[in-house]
Amino acid sequence: MASNQANVPVEMIESDYPIRIERYGFAPDTGGAGKYRGGLGVVREYRILADDIYFGVRSDKSLYPPHGLFGGQTGAPAVNLIHSDAGNRVLPPMPMKPITLSTGDVYRHVMAGGGGFGDPFEREPERVRTDVLDGKVTTDHARDAYGVVLGNDALHTVDASATNSLRATRRRTSAAAGALDAEAATAAAGATAAAGATDTASRR
Repeated sequence: MASNQANVPVEMIESDYPIRIERYGFAPDTGGAGKYRGGLGVVREYRILADDIYFGVRSDKSLYPPHGLFGGQTGAPAVNLIHSDAGNRVLPPMPMKPITLSTGDVYRHVMAGGGGFGDPFEREPERVRTDVLDGKVTTDHARDAYGVVLGNDALHTVDASATNSLRATRRRTSAAAGALDAEAATAAAGATAAAGATDTASRR
């Protein structure tokens, strides 16, 4: 019923187990940003309808999410949570101790999203807008990850001027940060080489 099993229909799960599926669909903003967006993760929520239910899970990509390529961002990691009267509990990828669930507990599983491909600022704003209209990307994520500014109207019209300005600013900031990182790396390499030369000289 989780990430490493087949896409079991909701009706089969509910008819065979004391479980009710309360949510099943795509998880917004989980696909890695890129010129070509990564695929979205799938979210399922299972409400337990009986007591003393033994629970076990093994979930990949929670510690090491799918990588992006050629400037694309990583996809969102997988997440496993249990909501109960005792509070919310985040599970490790493979719990080593038995877990018992009770009536009313909810297990929430979010699969990892795919990594993006290419520079997110090269994705056509209209494609980002379409993703927002389809519920795959939120307006905040469109701005933060893609640099696309959308209007508050029902159609989320692209503000072309604001989008171009934001993307240009983000590119300049990114380039400046990259230059500083390169300068720091060069300085560190130089310091290491100097230390090595000093150590070699002291041994002679």
